[in-house]
Amino acid sequence: MNRSDQQAATSNHAPVPPHEELRIVRRSRSGVPIAVAIHSTAAGPATGGCRIKPYPTSQQAIDDVLQLSEAMTTKCALAGLPHGGGKGCRDAPR
Repeated sequence: MNRSDQQAATSNHAPVPPHEELRIVRRSRSGVPIAVAIHSTAAGPATGGCRIKPYPTSQQAIDDVLQLSEAMTTKCALAGLPHGGGKGCRDAPR
């Protein structure tokens, strides 16, 4: 992502406890919103992937990314990995 795309439509949201960061970015060329959540970096850098699916509302995408990033923290801890959880969600074309 180039800097102008990111600056054009980045929305920093207050962290949602117990999450460290929630960021919503809308790319200027595609207009597609992307939600990124960092649940924890206490054990190490956050790790996780990106879910691409149709979301009926933006709030449902935000709720999903928050739940998924928290689940990644749990998975890493159970596997004994030195990582926290992070996740991204992108709305897919319908």
